[in-house]
Amino acid sequence: MQRYLVLICLLSVDIAYSQQVVYPLHVGDRWEYDTHREIIVLGDTLFSNNKHYTKYADSIFPLPWFTRQDSNKVYYFYSDSIDKEIVRFDFGRNPGDTLVKIPWQAYPGLFERLTIFRKSFEDTIFGKVWKIYSFRTTFYDYFFEDNLVADSLGVIYIAEGCLYTCPPVFHMVIGAEVGGKKYGTLVGIDNKDIVAPIIFSLSQNYHNPFNQTTTISFGISEKSFVTLKVYDVLGREVAAIVDQELAPASYTKAFDGSRLSSGVYVCRLTASYDNQISVLSRKLMLVK
Repeated sequence: MQRYLVLICLLSVDIAYSQQVVYPLHVGDRWEYDTHREIIVLGDTLFSNNKHYTKYADSIFPLPWFTRQDSNKVYYFYSDSIDKEIVRFDFGRNPGDTLVKIPWQAYPGLFERLTIFRKSFEDTIFGKVWKIYSFRTTFYDYFFEDNLVADSLGVIYIAEGCLYTCPPVFHMVIGAEVGGKKYGTLVGIDNKDIVAPIIFSLSQNYHNPFNQTTTISFGISEKSFVTLKVYDVLGREVAAIVDQELAPASYTKAFDGSRLSSGVYVCRLTASYDNQISVLSRKLMLVK
């Protein structure tokens, strides 16, 4: 009898871990991170491929993004014009498995997008033990994004940056509201509007790499004289996008690189106020 009870317990554990992971898709779900980043679920959208996606807004990202879940796979729709979706997360894979592998046609041997499932583990967040899944995505063998996803809680950690030179930016969840339940500390406003950033910030341009034009988003925390300029690898200024006094708010600017040659450029944001100067930089990759 004891052996049967042990067998039943083992089977119960195996079944528990083989159940579908829940990726939060409720309208009104939101996550706040220690970098003052906020992600909010806005609603449901039917795309031209006849599939429903959940629409998200991100306080540091200029455009909405769309996600759907099918079994243990979470898909990301990144171009309505070509009816194409890719796997963002797959919770049913083994550590080290490749989820997405898109070759970069411009440079054979490199990948436009490569996503790998790294591992799963358990950890305590907001006083509760969660099953957590780790993923890494690299873009053009240059940029990376790491995600930790907790079952039924959502993305709890994001790290993004360059693989070689520029330092990464880390976003750790400090509060969440999922399915009407609140966890941790939430400071966002009740009507779910995206709040203006309260820190000086410069987001990675979108798209990157880009062909001719791209979008640059940044935040100003104090009334400042602001410059947003682009330099080549030799330090020569090639474009002045902003050169004026700005009020505290989030801003999005377009950069046209059609007259420039392919290569790596540096976007530098400078804000001057109260005899202080703050500077942030991001690398841009122009591919024609």
